[in-house]
Amino acid sequence: MISKCTRSLLSLNKILYPFTVKKPPQIQLLCSNSVCSRFLCSLSQMASKGFTVQHDETSKEFVIQLDSSTKAYLQYENIEDGAVDLYHTFTPTSHRGQGIARDLAKAALDHFATAGTKMQLTCTYLQKYVKDNPNELYDKMLVH
Repeated sequence: MISKCTRSLLSLNKILYPFTVKKPPQIQLLCSNSVCSRFLCSLSQMASKGFTVQHDETSKEFVIQLDSSTKAYLQYENIEDGAVDLYHTFTPTSHRGQGIARDLAKAALDHFATAGTKMQLTCTYLQKYVKDNPNELYDKMLVH
């Protein structure tokens, strides 16, 4: 019988590593007490929270509105015909660790790659995201 804590770990592992091509590393069970179980369940729920990404073409940014006055965003600029520079990703400190930057990165990269827009990644977060989440379509559209 699988404990609640172990089930949470298995579920969390799938949430944290949804885009990897290789088999994701397994999160190890370090403790089986109720405090650990509650923590893992809340962490799993936090990580699986779905965020709506909006593309604001006027401001040239992808946005997740977190509440009435707080947003996370990924900014870009046109650098030439058919090419953009994705240069900045920001998530407020109080909202970090929830996959928000990951969702922004995926939305922006998917949008531009499927539109056939060449992408230059000067944002270090996006450079790491692409390295950690290989995608042939992204690779074809990246400008080095």
